[in-house]
Amino acid sequence: MTGFAVLFAAVAGAAFAATGLLLRQLRRRAILDHPNERSSHSLPTPRGGGLAIVPVVVIAWTVVGVMGDAAPPMFVVVALAVVLAVVFWIDDLRGLPVAVRLAVQAAAIAVVLIAAPSDRAYISAALPSAVDLLLAGVFWLWFVNLFNFMDGIDGLAGGETASIGFGVAIVVFVGGVAGNLPALGIALAAAALGFLIWNWQPAKVFLGDVGSVPLGFVTGWLLLELAAHGQGVAALILPL
Repeated sequence: MTGFAVLFAAVAGAAFAATGLLLRQLRRRAILDHPNERSSHSLPTPRGGGLAIVPVVVIAWTVVGVMGDAAPPMFVVVALAVVLAVVFWIDDLRGLPVAVRLAVQAAAIAVVLIAAPSDRAYISAALPSAVDLLLAGVFWLWFVNLFNFMDGIDGLAGGETASIGFGVAIVVFVGGVAGNLPALGIALAAAALGFLIWNWQPAKVFLGDVGSVPLGFVTGWLLLELAAHGQGVAALILPL
């Protein structure tokens, strides 16, 4: 438990500090989220907090994976989260067509599902493997875009990420599932809480697509991994 406490403190502290430093640059460069009909803010607010949070999560997950001898698909997820951050930072700055954004997300999801062990079932072992993978991919793509939609509302994306991260860790502990999922969940939750201090109402910064898409991607994978370890009901309940 001491190791989890150290992991949580280190990641939360890094996320908080990195977001605070980044916020100055976002303000200076006037990279702003302008209010719309679903926003909870009334004034233009800096966006791009993902530039701080995604590297913190990537480093934390990489360290957990190396120390815990994680399976290769986890490192594929981490690498593709970086790719998504680069692509969607361009989207934040210049805007990309919807078709391009969906294609990039779908390609990243397909790569991870193909790289995963072939003997696992995400939705149901009663389904043919191809159907199970297709449904898992559709769920994951839907989740990434739903997560992206939450950004721009004070505290929602950060609170959701923290809840899911802690929830996965608790379910794994109670269910006796082996592996790195508890540490990955705690690291994700810690990064979210470090960011949430800046994102709580009234929000001083938002994730931007550079943060919401990669975080939705890794969070969706965490839920699918939970389902693949026999905790499918919990994987459905936690995001709700």
